[in-house]
Formats: sequence, structure tokens, C-alpha cells
Amino acid sequence: MTALNLSRRTLTALPDVIWDTPDLTLLNVGENPLRVLPDHIGDLTELRELYVHECGLTALPERLGDLVNLHTLDAAHNAITELPESLARLEHLTEFCYLGNNPLRAIPASLLAAWGRLRYLNLTDAHLTELPETLGHMHELRELRVYNNGLKALPEAIGGLVNLRELYVMNNALIDLPDSIGRLTHLTHLDVRNNRLQALPHSMAGCVDLITLDARANRLSHLPHWIAGLPHLRKLDVRWNTPRLDAAWIPDLTARGVLVYR
Repeated sequence: MTALNLSRRTLTALPDVIWDTPDLTLLNVGENPLRVLPDHIGDLTELRELYVHECGLTALPERLGDLVNLHTLDAAHNAITELPESLARLEHLTEFCYLGNNPLRAIPASLLAAWGRLRYLNLTDAHLTELPETLGHMHELRELRVYNNGLKALPEAIGGLVNLRELYVMNNALIDLPDSIGRLTHLTHLDVRNNRLQALPHSMAGCVDLITLDARANRLSHLPHWIAGLPHLRKLDVRWNTPRLDAAWIPDLTARGVLVYR
């Protein structure tokens, strides 16, 4: 395995040493003022990891889809407005995909449908207003970060993320949560703070592995009783809802060591 770490070198173009290393498996050129990736980056077919974060990119080349062995992609903190459909060919993208802090506005449905084995997806600060239903195809996803967007709803298909452990959707415009969220039985951390939620669905009683539930700064009018039955809960934060939330079972939670903030 061959790795090249050329980050923070003030590069404005990819150096020849890259093209002279056909067995390259890891390339890190993050935090360079590249602005453009050449299309022939698709020739590096042995690449497993590619880091092009904070490079001033406005687009990703079509031939990026030729990196069929890629399992990790970090193209965050750029100015990318559209993702090429060719990325759907990255069937081995299994570990990490960070596309946050780009003004994407939309994610092609075909990409999420193809990335069914991906474990970590970050789409934060991406100007998104919706997520495609094909999100539900990502059965191996462990962590999903889509905070700091303009999402008004989560797709019902989110219930298909049967292996999801962590879901971060704070700082959006969510009015409610889909009932299918109760099928996320392995979910341990849920952060829905700073949305417009008026209630938490009863189906969430099925989220029996929840350790942390953060629902601060919403519009909740009451605390549902099912929260008291979550066997692994260690932290419940419901501050800054109006009126101040209370429930007769809260002393029982604190007695068993749950941190409750309200």
C-alpha cells in the first residue's frame, strides 16, 4: 500500500509524483488551493482513500466514479454545488463519506441507493431542504449527520436504516418525525434540538437502545411516557421548550442515574 500526504502545501495543481505512483491507495491533498481536480484522477484506480477537503473546489470530476476501490471520500468544506451521478459507481464506498459544508442543495437519489454499504455519511451545512427516499437503502449506515440544513421533514424511508447508531438532525426546520423512526432499534444517540417539533412520536418507544435524547429548543408541549421506559437512557435534554416540560416519572429517571435537563 502506498500513501501520499500532501496536505497544507499551498499546491495549485496536483504534482507529477501522483501520476507516477500507479499503486497509490491513499491520497491526501486537503487544505490546498487547488480549485480544480483533473478528470484523469480517475486513472488512480487503486485508491482506497481520497481527501480533497478545503481545496476551493466548485465541482467534482465525472471520472471520480472510476475510483471503484474507494472506501473513504472527504470532499467537505469546498464550494461544490452539484454531485456527479457517476459517484453511484463507488460501490466500495463503505467507511466514510464527508460532503458537508458545500452548497449542494440536493443529493442525487441514485447515490444513496448505490451506497448501501456506507457506514458514515456527513451532509451538514449543505443547504439541503429534503432527503431522497433512497436514504432507506443505506442499511449499513451507523452514523448520519445532516444538521445545519433547511430540512422540513425526514423521509419515511429512514426506518430502513436498521443499523443506525447515531442521528444528528439539529438546526433544521423539522415539524415532526416520521413514525418509522421507531424501527431504529439500535439507535443510541438522537439529537433533534433547535427544530420545530411539537411532539415526539409514540413509535420511538421502539428505540430501545437510546442512550442520549436531545430535544432542546423545539415546540414540545409534553413529555411522552414512553421515555420513562427506555432501558439504556443516560441523558435527556428538553430545555428551552415552552412551557417548561415536566412529568411525574422524571424523579424515577433521575433516581436510576439519568441526567435530565428541562
